[in-house]
Amino acid sequence: MPQLKKGEVDLGTSIMAVKFDGGVVVGADSRTSTGIYVANRVSDKLTPLHDRIFCCRSGSAADTQAVTDMVRLQLEQHAIELSRPPSVKTAAALVQRVCYEYKDQLMAGIICAGYDEVKGDGSVYNIPLGGACVEQAYSIGGSGSTYIYGFCDAYYKPGMKEEECRDFVKKAADTQAVTDMVRLQLEQHAIELSRPPSVKTAAALVQRVCYEYKDQLMAGIICAGYDEVKGDGSVYNIPLGGACVEQAYSIGGSGSTYIYGFCDAYYKPGMKEEECRDFVKKSTFAAMARDGSSGGVIRTVTITKKGAVRDFTSGSDLPFQAYNTL
Repeated sequence: MPQLKKGEVDLGTSIMAVKFDGGVVVGADSRTSTGIYVANRVSDKLTPLHDRIFCCRSGSAADTQAVTDMVRLQLEQHAIELSRPPSVKTAAALVQRVCYEYKDQLMAGIICAGYDEVKGDGSVYNIPLGGACVEQAYSIGGSGSTYIYGFCDAYYKPGMKEEECRDFVKKAADTQAVTDMVRLQLEQHAIELSRPPSVKTAAALVQRVCYEYKDQLMAGIICAGYDEVKGDGSVYNIPLGGACVEQAYSIGGSGSTYIYGFCDAYYKPGMKEEECRDFVKKSTFAAMARDGSSGGVIRTVTITKKGAVRDFTSGSDLPFQAYNTL
């Protein structure tokens, strides 16, 4: 992946676009960061490419601005030649071409979305780093998106209306905003301590934000990791409302209601690393099999003193029908 050049500004972003019947809703945060420093608190990452086509920018601010300027000029000329507004697909194809041709020089991930006069409907295209182009019902991107894949899988419903899409984008932004705020505070805290922060500190920061803004936020968060101070793993649950409870294990989200009995039956105190990983996967399998709002793939992260190791289980490997394997 391309690295930022010296002095270059990174968007440090959370972006999103959702299609509904008759249009799209796009959203983004407004923070531009340079490392752990905030360069701009009110930047606009939603850039118009044409009258009814917008793009959401993530990556290097300079790179994404250059790409959108080039594409906007080309679309204006294209619209004059056609004597009608260009399609969203055309805009996405132009963005993709620039991002692909200059993929070794650019650090740009872009979501292109808008109302398509040709189709008579909204369209969303994701152009990630490298220059691929994929049409999607909804798309998320930027550094903050890694924290809300589960939220989006749980709460997205095909065929949502305009108001539902707008609400979906706002609620997804809640969890992104909380995690971005806490991550920045923890980075500064680690510099002051000259050592990694404790999981308890991270959970306390999440709790403070969730509690102070509980009337504006819809965010339930589990905070977990290896605690260097304790020399062991820690799990904290911060549910809606902003409480904070340390637990041996924690479950959350709409799918969790289906697996309390499973977890009570299969959890054993003192489980080893492989047993815990297997427990998490099987519990998630069971929740996804029952909960219509959960689905997709399973991502797990094992965190120890040595670091974090990610694991991925594809949809084709999920034993939805084979309950005896649970």
